[in-house]
Amino acid sequence: MANENEKEEQTKEMTSEEVSEWQEAYHTFITEHKKALSKESDILADAFDDLESGLSRMAKRLNIAQIYKKRILGLGETFRDLGYADLWPSRRGIASTLPDFVQKSIALIKRETEAAFTDFWVNNPTVQHTEIISGQNKELGGLPYQNGEQYGKGHARSAGARFTKMFNEGHWDGNYENLPMNITQPIREETSETEDTPDES
Repeated sequence: MANENEKEEQTKEMTSEEVSEWQEAYHTFITEHKKALSKESDILADAFDDLESGLSRMAKRLNIAQIYKKRILGLGETFRDLGYADLWPSRRGIASTLPDFVQKSIALIKRETEAAFTDFWVNNPTVQHTEIISGQNKELGGLPYQNGEQYGKGHARSAGARFTKMFNEGHWDGNYENLPMNITQPIREETSETEDTPDES
């Protein structure tokens, strides 16, 4: 019964007024935060691009607006994983929309990534002296990491957001056990025969 109700909700057509009202908070979110947060990381910049694209398509295709609504809510995963859950407009979007097995895989990836990078920092004086926080971080960029935990957690958050994005875009099947063999490359756009391509040699 729950699956039938969910399917009915996803196929229910929204009116233009309903879409406009629902999207208002997200347009405000873009206006207030896109410029600053996009400088924090390429992952956030891509998430804002996906959000704007989803909002535009949702407004134009009312018959499948519910599908775009679900995708937009799913973008909350990225902002949550990178520490911006408090800024995301929909609290419902912060609750994970990923399947349980994918959530478990990403949690494991984050734990192991944090442990590995924490150990890497603690046991390597050279890393401690040379690794600095990315300049994309407006507040802390250029500063050294305070300790291995900070270094490890930063890499873990990035890994979680990266794998969430790959799953949502269909480049990873969500299973931890088969990594890295179950990751596919994004489809590249074909270039014309006359277009110059860089020499890879």
